[in-house]
Order: sequence, then structure tokens, then C-alpha cells
Amino acid sequence: MVILDFFKNALNLKNISRQGWIDKLSIEHPESVADHSYSMAIMGMVISDLENYDSEKMLKMILLHDLAESKIGDFTPDQISKDKKEKIENNAYDEIISTLPDTIKLQYGKIWEEYQKQESPESKIVHQIDKLEMV
Repeated sequence: MVILDFFKNALNLKNISRQGWIDKLSIEHPESVADHSYSMAIMGMVISDLENYDSEKMLKMILLHDLAESKIGDFTPDQISKDKKEKIENNAYDEIISTLPDTIKLQYGKIWEEYQKQESPESKIVHQIDKLEMV
């Protein structure tokens, strides 16, 4: 079943260590990208409910925002240029969601694009939560 491929990629985030913790703090067993996403989801849920954002969109955005890292790993800004990272993330993201039914693929593609453009209130707050969670 092709949806299983999507699930395998998403679950692989449990095996991807947060590179910044390794590089900057020399932590031997850092949190995973999945740990980070879960923490962001809790923060996003509460902030969204308090501030009347579109909670469903925000939670989906949070859960999808690092999905490409299941294929490419977690790069820090010191390791790769922003343009190159965006290109390889987009390619990996497109490959991951390609196994989903078209209606879901289209919806997740729009959420991904909205996150990257940082123009909507939800995408702006998700980027802020991403930074806040690292603190």
C-alpha cells in the first residue's frame, strides 16, 4: 500500500537526530526531529487556541514542516546554503507526498508552500514556534 511509504517516511523522523544539538553543544544523544515536532505541536495547539488561529492548519503545518528531513537529514545553516537546502527539501517533500491520494497530496502541498512563503499568520507563528522550541 502506497500510504505505508508515507507513514514510513514520517516515522523515520524518530531516527533523525537534531543536528544543531550535536554540532553546537556536542550532545551525544540529542532529541530526534520527531521529538521536536511533537513539542512544536503541543506549543502550536495551545498558542493557536489562545490566539484563535486556524488550529488544524497550524498543526498540519507543524507536523509537515520537517518531513523532508526523513529523507535528507537535518541540516544546520552552517552546513548548507538556504537556497540549496530549500531545493533538496522541496524535492524530498514532493517525493514523500507523491504516494498519497491526489486530494491529500494537493492539500499538503499547499500547506508546505504556505509554510515556506511565511505570508499567512499561521505560517509566521509556526516559524516562531520552531525557534522558540529550540530554546
